Amino acid sequence: MTFEQTLTLSKKQLERVQELCGGPPGRDEVRRSEVALEWEIPFPHRMMVSLQVVAPNDPDEESCWCQAVLFRIEDPSGFVYGEVACSDVEEGLLGEWVLEHDGRKFVVNVKEGD
Repeated sequence: MTFEQTLTLSKKQLERVQELCGGPPGRDEVRRSEVALEWEIPFPHRMMVSLQVVAPNDPDEESCWCQAVLFRIEDPSGFVYGEVACSDVEEGLLGEWVLEHDGRKFVVNVKEGD
């Protein structure tokens, strides 16, 4: 079974992603290994995809990268239990992100909007 969602990002948001992923952001902009930007997309079956721009271990030398992480939400208050799948690292967010867990596919299509 496949579940699909679309995430539309503004030109300004995509420019910020490109800024961070296009070259070393520097320590003033991001802290090492932190999630610098994040979008959470809810799915059925108490699942959530987090699209992330992640800072490197050395922000003065390396660029940020993008990844998708699939989490299971464990209770009605929204407490997130844990990561159940993670994508490969990419240099940008646009396009299709596919994560699989328990025979189900969770797809997020990221596109540019107005």
